[in-house]
Amino acid sequence: MDTKMKLFRKGSALLMVLGFLAFISMVLVSLSQLISYDIDQELIWAKEFEARLLAESGLAIAMHPQVERTDPLLREFEDGPNDEGFSAEIINEEAFLNIKKLLDDENEEILQRLFSDWGMQKSETDQLLDRLFDWVDADEETRLNGAEREAYESAGLTPIPPNRSILAVDELRYVMGLERLNELKPDWEDYFTIHGSGRIDVNDADAELIVVVADLGEFDIDKINDYRWGPDRVENTEDDRRFGEIEGSDGVQEFLDYMGLTSFSEELGNLLTAEGNIVRITSTGRIGDFESKIRIVTNSENVTGNFLEYRED
Repeated sequence: MDTKMKLFRKGSALLMVLGFLAFISMVLVSLSQLISYDIDQELIWAKEFEARLLAESGLAIAMHPQVERTDPLLREFEDGPNDEGFSAEIINEEAFLNIKKLLDDENEEILQRLFSDWGMQKSETDQLLDRLFDWVDADEETRLNGAEREAYESAGLTPIPPNRSILAVDELRYVMGLERLNELKPDWEDYFTIHGSGRIDVNDADAELIVVVADLGEFDIDKINDYRWGPDRVENTEDDRRFGEIEGSDGVQEFLDYMGLTSFSEELGNLLTAEGNIVRITSTGRIGDFESKIRIVTNSENVTGNFLEYRED
């Protein structure tokens, strides 16, 4: 009996030791995985931080008053496996539609043409416009196809229409019924701004946007780009041309003459522009798969560092 008890005790002790060793092994494996995760996370944070510094470098160069939009300094990348560097773009803010002004002025025509060009049916456009106007108008009266406080509260949606001018383009994400626009044009926000005169820039705006806004019908969009991009047909290179770049010339009139629209000068003069004192600078820093983007909107003569808009992605 004593021998069996001794063997039993030895066996129990052995099992305890093995169990303890297994537990220690599990702890060490878990600790090793945790350390590995922390190291990986630190490396990710370091790469993200470095990408952000590169984006800031591009922004600083682009803001220098002597740097032109076609300057090679705005595109600096090192050859190698990390694909490290930055790229910055300078563009007039008038290249984007001032959605704030369009809504405040209840300018249905331009928005109808734009939404139709993006694939919306007339009934869908009518509904969206009424809901956009209800979002910004000062009263609580619901338009024919619109939606005010009661509709939003019934649907459990927040925020409700603020009944004032929008403060940012992305505020419109919360407008009831915007799902159809998101489906047809997921990047719709990229076409709008809340800054500038409300006219569209014939030099910097997307050629298709110019045609839609000015209601130019079936005009050849490539013809606009053929002029602006120059002989090499590449944007933002040294041979680019701009309407009105000769001092004292009228850029809009040059554009209309080039497009054969001279007889529409008075009609289109209030829709188009070839200049502006507000610019959008977008700087992207990248190192390998890690990317950081900074976008600012500022007065072109800004020397104080105060921005109309600042955004990081």
